[in-house]
Amino acid sequence: MPLAQVDLTQTIRRNVSARLVWLLRNRNMSQRELASASGVSKSVISRIVARQRTVTADALVRLCLALDVNPAWLLGFNAGNKPRSASGKDRTGKENADG
Repeated sequence: MPLAQVDLTQTIRRNVSARLVWLLRNRNMSQRELASASGVSKSVISRIVARQRTVTADALVRLCLALDVNPAWLLGFNAGNKPRSASGKDRTGKENADG
């Protein structure tokens, strides 16, 4: 499908939501805890997860710093570091090379 026909807003919302949900579950972290760690309000995080709001550049950077993930990965690209779960394994279940 040509890029001009792709609804990038909906794609970004879907990707960020799915990856945030995965990270929060695997790290046993609440939206409130992420809000505290990132400086992004819980209501904004809730709306991003519910796909009601597109993540801003500022929120993206803050969330990625708090979660220690690559912004490109959070947006849905298969780039950069694979995040670790609380067990120290990446999303494939393999030990993360970073520790």
